[in-house]
Amino acid sequence: MIKYDIALALSHKFDLPTKQAAYLSEAILKSVKDALKTDGTVMITGFGKFEVKQKAARIGRNPKTKQKHTIKERKSISFYPSPMFKKDINKKIIT
Repeated sequence: MIKYDIALALSHKFDLPTKQAAYLSEAILKSVKDALKTDGTVMITGFGKFEVKQKAARIGRNPKTKQKHTIKERKSISFYPSPMFKKDINKKIIT
């Protein structure tokens, strides 16, 4: 699924023009990004939790050349699905 697919789903579900649904989906994603930048955590009930984590600098190695180099300190985003989401994903489909 890509952003366009999300906009299409919103368009069909709420009977909106596709362009308006695209703006809506973009606004939602921007809100999540902004919250992660400022608060570091976004929790969506029934879906999961996004969390910004600080990764320390470390020594890495190029697997092809075996040459060592320093990997800079950086931030990373982790996602933890809610128990409800895990349960929905793991439901068996009966055909």
